[in-house]
Amino acid sequence: MAAVPASKGASPRVVGLLIVDHGSKRAQSNEELVQTTQLVKSAWERRAGRGDPSLAVVTKYAHMEIASPSIDDAVRELARGHSITELRVVPYFLSRGKHVSFDIPALVKAACDKHGVQRYSIAGPLGVDSQLADLLLQRAGLRL
Repeated sequence: MAAVPASKGASPRVVGLLIVDHGSKRAQSNEELVQTTQLVKSAWERRAGRGDPSLAVVTKYAHMEIASPSIDDAVRELARGHSITELRVVPYFLSRGKHVSFDIPALVKAACDKHGVQRYSIAGPLGVDSQLADLLLQRAGLRL
């Protein structure tokens, strides 16, 4: 997935946005993360012209375990292939369980250390959010 180009003359900040799920043996489940990542990328591209022109965002996905690409694979590609200056990781999980609290941070740190990414952050899970409440009602067929 390509970066949204920064304006000419500006020193671009290239942020890698990495969306991480658990990973599954079921290809269809893993494909849903690919589709979600594409939706996020498209959403960013629609908004990119309204923000900081020196900011480019490269959006990738990874699976914590079981499936490819791994977190290490994705961080390597972002660091080497896109020369990111910062990595932002978003766990595609609902709550702050063991994977979000311990496993993903450990895997991200190891990958960043290995591939020379010095600036990174890990967001919280999707969690308690009114937008999720609205989505749950919608999925239950209870639209207002």
